[in-house]
Amino acid sequence: MEGSDDIQLLEKFLQDEDLESLEDIVQEFNVFEVLGAVSQEIRHSNFLAWLLDPRGNHGLGDYFLKRFLWKTTSLGKERGVQTIAPIEIDSLELNKVSVRREWRNIDILLVDDAQKFVCAIENKVGAAEHSDQLARYARVCRNEFPDYAYHFVFLTVHGDAPSDQEWISIDYGFIRDSLERIIHAKEASLGDEVRIFLHHYCNMLRRYIMGESTIEELCQRVYSKHQRALDLIFEYRPDRQSEISGILERLIRDDPALKLDDCSKSTVRFAPASWTSPHLKKGTGFTKSGRIMLFQFSNGSDSLRLILLLGPGDQTVRSRIFDAAVDMRSAFIGRSKKLYPQWTTIYKRDFLRREDYEQHDMEWIEGRIKDRFAAFKATAFPQIDEVIRGISF
Repeated sequence: MEGSDDIQLLEKFLQDEDLESLEDIVQEFNVFEVLGAVSQEIRHSNFLAWLLDPRGNHGLGDYFLKRFLWKTTSLGKERGVQTIAPIEIDSLELNKVSVRREWRNIDILLVDDAQKFVCAIENKVGAAEHSDQLARYARVCRNEFPDYAYHFVFLTVHGDAPSDQEWISIDYGFIRDSLERIIHAKEASLGDEVRIFLHHYCNMLRRYIMGESTIEELCQRVYSKHQRALDLIFEYRPDRQSEISGILERLIRDDPALKLDDCSKSTVRFAPASWTSPHLKKGTGFTKSGRIMLFQFSNGSDSLRLILLLGPGDQTVRSRIFDAAVDMRSAFIGRSKKLYPQWTTIYKRDFLRREDYEQHDMEWIEGRIKDRFAAFKATAFPQIDEVIRGISF
């Protein structure tokens, strides 16, 4: 039987000695794994900002900062990128450099007002660059710091090519090598806590970000022998997006004032039970319920948003709903500025943002969803419900 064959595959997989060797390596305690920081870009940026701060409590002063700037300006010179000259780095007094996080959406910004020098760092761990952000960030720096020298660094796992030629690409191998040099060169002067902290970060980079050859070889060997078993495990793995979808569906089902409508992993739709007017069921091409308007949770991999979506259908009904939303703009926050022929958002509220997924576990996320949904039902929902039921069709 197929189920019996799958069980045998999994049993064989669990008995593999290579799997035991892999577990021995990855079971070594690492503080960054415990904190869930392995693939969270914001945690890496926080750590790097701490290291780059010459006044940070790491005790390194500007040692890491100077090495970082010297290396990246040297690369810029090699690649013909116009930036500050490497020889100037040694002469700069960097003890007054300020480090800003997420300033104007730039991951890390280094600013030296005394010497009129600014360095923007865009950090990518897993995610790709999007919407010409590098060119935009360069423009922001020039507009905000018009008389400064500029230095732009694009940090990625493998040194990906930047979309804007003003940016200097480096990889996480440089970060790892720099920290290993610091641990070796400053061992006597580093505090035990800082030394251990840096050591854990290097190990985490080697193990998960850069790919350690031993681990990579073991993983490839295990996968080649147990591809079907691993595919089964992957197919049934816990999925946060599905968990959130389940939470949302339960919240709606448990409320008799709400009616669950069409749902999927990425979209959970519902309507108030009080919306019984036949005019509100003059929708076409939305869901099988025929509703022309539904609340919709848009459940992405790193965002959760609640909208009230006016779908296709009777144009007279759609116009009256939209006009009512315009008249009561204080309730219909995030509304589109005009009525579109097919789909128009007349209410919008963010429930979760990327940093929530990066910084918190599933228990916290579930609590935040419940709190915000309760707040929505107590405030915006009654106002919206009253307006919709009061429309004269």
